[in-house]
Order: sequence, then structure tokens, then C-alpha cells
Amino acid sequence: ELPRHLAEVSRGLAGLLGARPQDIAPVPSAAAGMHAVLRSWQRHFKPGPGQRVLVPAAARGSTRRLLRKMSEESGFQVDQVSFDLPVEGEEALLDALGPALQPATALVVLDA
Repeated sequence: ELPRHLAEVSRGLAGLLGARPQDIAPVPSAAAGMHAVLRSWQRHFKPGPGQRVLVPAAARGSTRRLLRKMSEESGFQVDQVSFDLPVEGEEALLDALGPALQPATALVVLDA
């Protein structure tokens, strides 16, 4: 029953997002999904010393803890940036993040 339900949900989401159903990956929680994405990024891109990851101060605690652990494992630096929420539009988001972006910024994590 559950696999059939997940397949139906995946098809529905795919239609809304303009994606293929096989490209939708249901996860048990937002934290589990973020964990999977960040660990996949770490394995694929192999970040290291001299690289930086930018994360909002308002990010989920589980995301900040995982990034700290990954930083200890890989040697990259995690930088937190504070800005007022909500951010209205892409330009406002870029204005808020812009001062913290550097050539060594390898990833910007937005989960707040």
C-alpha cells in the first residue's frame, strides 16, 4: 500500500514541478533530505581546506550541525550569514548574501 501511495505522490509532484516521476525522491523529513543532499555534495565535489560553505544563521539546527561535522571531516570552513526574513525576491536574497560571497565559496545552503 505505501509504495503505491509514494508512487502516486511522486507522479503528482513531478507534474507540478515539470519533472519526471523517477527524478522525485521522497524522504521521511526535510532534515533527512538535506542530509542526503549535503552528503552527496561532499562525496561528489570533495570540498577541502580553503573552501567555504555559506549558510544562513536562521538555517535549521540539524543543517548547521551536519555542516559543522562535515567541515571537521573535510576541512572546509562554514560561514554563517545573518539577514532579515522573509526575503522578498531573488534580488533581495542576492543583496543579503552578496557581502558574504567570496571566490572560495563552494556552496550556499538555503534551508530556512
